[in-house]
Amino acid sequence: MRPIGRWSSSLRNETGEGRGLTYPLPSLKSLKMRKADIISAVILFVGGLLTIFIIIPLQTTPGEKYGLPPAFLPIFSMSAVTVLSAFLLVKNLFKVEKKRGPGEPVPLSSRNWLHIVFGSDLLFLSIGAIKYMRFILGSIVIVASFMIYMKAKNPISILLTSISTSILTYFILWKIFHISLP
Repeated sequence: MRPIGRWSSSLRNETGEGRGLTYPLPSLKSLKMRKADIISAVILFVGGLLTIFIIIPLQTTPGEKYGLPPAFLPIFSMSAVTVLSAFLLVKNLFKVEKKRGPGEPVPLSSRNWLHIVFGSDLLFLSIGAIKYMRFILGSIVIVASFMIYMKAKNPISILLTSISTSILTYFILWKIFHISLP
């Protein structure tokens, strides 16, 4: 029996000696996860660049003389996503993969993928909610939807959280930073 990845006092190695530092060995599952990380990083990086240089400039108008232009916050947040995806890509391209021992869990199950897809769908629907219901009502619906999706059970908590965060966000963005909102 071989200890995996830490100092072990209870496990012994093949010769019967114990208490040594062992390192995990690479498994096929970890290599699949690395491949999934690389593919995800490339998709996020390319999507971020397209969003920053094509979609946001086409969807926003020049700002007023005071305050931040309307494109500032979307470009700032997509720049963060793009930079983080570039870090993920570089990390996985130059990573030395170590093998892992038996019993390693599957990186992502089909339930996890469904969770990711449904969460992404909610994000895309939130764009439409803000566009058609305006910022405050749309963001209340978005926050409440995500809370229900994440299995929040108390309706008073859902209402108070969604209403307070939406109004607070509106106040900060519109009144303090002078960012024009839909």
